[in-house]
Amino acid sequence: MILIDARVGSNHLLTYLPKGVAEYSILDFGDCCFTGKGPENKELKIGIEVKKLADLLASLTSGRLVGYQLPGLLGTYDRVYLIVEGWYSASDNGELVIINSDGAMRRTWTHKAWRYSDLDGWLNTIANKARVAIKRTIDTIETAAAIYSLYLWWQKDWNEHRGLDQFYDETPITLERPSIMRRIAALLPGIGWEKSAKIEEAFGTIYKMITAKPEEWEKIPGIGKKITAAIQKTINGE
Repeated sequence: MILIDARVGSNHLLTYLPKGVAEYSILDFGDCCFTGKGPENKELKIGIEVKKLADLLASLTSGRLVGYQLPGLLGTYDRVYLIVEGWYSASDNGELVIINSDGAMRRTWTHKAWRYSDLDGWLNTIANKARVAIKRTIDTIETAAAIYSLYLWWQKDWNEHRGLDQFYDETPITLERPSIMRRIAALLPGIGWEKSAKIEEAFGTIYKMITAKPEEWEKIPGIGKKITAAIQKTINGE
């Protein structure tokens, strides 16, 4: 269930979310939150702050976002997202150009001529130093869609997210092409690229890997009983 802050500024989001997936609550920080499944299906608290462009620039000018809201978000949730809602771009000389809903463009806000690098640089800082994930949307409808998409992503088991479980055979990242054993190991449930190296180190050959007993698998760091059971079923063709 997605919890939407019931106060003005957040409560309109409920209207745009699918019926039955969200409800009102009073949140100390963030515009909405929910729980999700992290590594080994550990329950994580996910918080989302939505800032329309005008509010974001005003918050940066006053210091409220950095001095109060961000510390509260990071202290309350395991993962934090900041959604920046609104059209903006850069002029040919680097000024921040704000595009209103009627298509009109503005080059000043909060009595200041902002540069694109001012806003983008700040977003890069909190993304890289505070590890806040940044998403951009154009309007409330897309914001609600982004929230719902995040909610669906976090409801899946961590190991079901398989987008990174693949190899690029033509130009591998490393100077040496990954071994056949490592490529096979990476396809096993709950393994992926990083753990496949540990498996190759532990077993050395494909034969030893597929004939290994469950207790041998469980000795490998990061592989518990649940992953071992899934691997055994896959090897046995179940």
